[in-house]
Amino acid sequence: MWHLGHRLERFEVSGPASRTVTRLEAYSPDLIFNIAGPAVQYLENGLTLLHEGSWQEDYELSRGLHVEMVEAAYLSGGHERMERYAREALSHAHQLMDVIQVHELKIQACQAQNRLAAALNLGLHG
Repeated sequence: MWHLGHRLERFEVSGPASRTVTRLEAYSPDLIFNIAGPAVQYLENGLTLLHEGSWQEDYELSRGLHVEMVEAAYLSGGHERMERYAREALSHAHQLMDVIQVHELKIQACQAQNRLAAALNLGLHG
């Protein structure tokens, strides 16, 4: 039987490919933008494999996919998509470090948009 575990197992094996984008911060913004787009599509495909109970069944995978999507979406300029997945990740966060990780990405996105007051507000109030 083909179930969520089998589908996501294949996704997890190639998951590090999407994380390559997040390690490119030393490169030009154009390069990051060009690579982040395919990473967003890849992560979107992985996220479609999740179902309503995925957060309870495999919290780390669900959290990881959502956090990676938040970062890839912000790097590709997809700020509405980033906000949507950030809200989802925050609503299911179990630990303070999970919340902090998402807020750090949101702060970076605000800085990239030169919304410094919003970044400061996020840093102070979450």
